[in-house]
Amino acid sequence: MDKRELVMYKLEEIVNALLENTPIKQIARQQKISKNTVKKYRKHVEKILSGNPHLLGNLSMIMDEFRNMRKKERHSVNYGWLELHSEEIEKLAENCDNYVRLFQVLRDKGFSGSYSSLQRYISKCNNLGERSVFRIETKPGEIAQVDFGSIGKLYDELAGTMVKAYVFVMVLGYSRDAYNEIVRSQDIQTWCS
Repeated sequence: MDKRELVMYKLEEIVNALLENTPIKQIARQQKISKNTVKKYRKHVEKILSGNPHLLGNLSMIMDEFRNMRKKERHSVNYGWLELHSEEIEKLAENCDNYVRLFQVLRDKGFSGSYSSLQRYISKCNNLGERSVFRIETKPGEIAQVDFGSIGKLYDELAGTMVKAYVFVMVLGYSRDAYNEIVRSQDIQTWCS
């Protein structure tokens, strides 16, 4: 399915214009879409009307046929494979915290899609996406997490120029207290001093 697929109300305007024999170039200009897109939908209208000539002039019934057509075209072969094996995937996902490993297991079982398609499928399935989050408890002073983030350029009064600046962040594992400081470099000396 194309991510840029038209919404139904805009599609309805295009179909109506096609039924009124409005030129493709004019429809494309009015709707601010490609002429090829209009041609694609003209083929769909012709296909619908060739199978159901009694629908000519009935916009709402033609749009119902469009909806049915879209439902049939909605999913790829890979998504269909995942849907067909959804129970097995659910069981495997419950025992697997690493979706890369889940992807490898599914490949061995015949899944030919990409890791991205598996991720999209899992994100659409609420039952797989609603896992519990476990908070890791640590002893005081045991763990701290350190990270840097770019914040752009700041004026350095000593040098009299703009210099690249970063924010240094350290979060303590036990108390979740955070320490932030603006620094000029992202090296070990910066966070050790």
